[in-house]
Amino acid sequence: MFIAALALASLLVCLTSSPRQDGTSIATNVVSVVAGLAVCQLSFLEHGRSVKPSTLLISYLLASIICDGVLLQSLYLTHGNSASAAVLTAEVGLKFLLLILESNSKRSYLRAPYKELPIEQTVSDLNRAFLFWVNAFILLGNSKLLTYSDLPSLDEKLKSRDLRVRMEKVWNKTRA
Repeated sequence: MFIAALALASLLVCLTSSPRQDGTSIATNVVSVVAGLAVCQLSFLEHGRSVKPSTLLISYLLASIICDGVLLQSLYLTHGNSASAAVLTAEVGLKFLLLILESNSKRSYLRAPYKELPIEQTVSDLNRAFLFWVNAFILLGNSKLLTYSDLPSLDEKLKSRDLRVRMEKVWNKTRA
């Protein structure tokens, strides 16, 4: 809700600024308010229905931070410390905080059947792309010798017992 509130504040600053803004700026701010409301709804829905953070929400927040950062730079260069630049700075900061929070794994919130899922199935795509989820194992391996119980569980399709049975079936078909 805070993103939508800051987008609404940005729209109000745009509407009340002394040199009247053009229609494109107003339309952009209206779309930002609608997107802020959609982010709130999407975050609520995805949090209760998925074992991993929302890819769509993370992609939107990342793209929005990059685009707003460029806009923020041009606002500070042209208008200095104006009210619109201050509101946009708060909006970018809040989006960045939400991106960090949304990128975290939900393993501690998952219930019994889903807590045993492999780590790479419960982390965000951003974590998988940059292998942030491996850092915990690197730190653990740096402090002590890793044992089998320290390693995360594998996906059922990757376990060697099942792979061996599948390989033997294929092997027997090719030999016959």
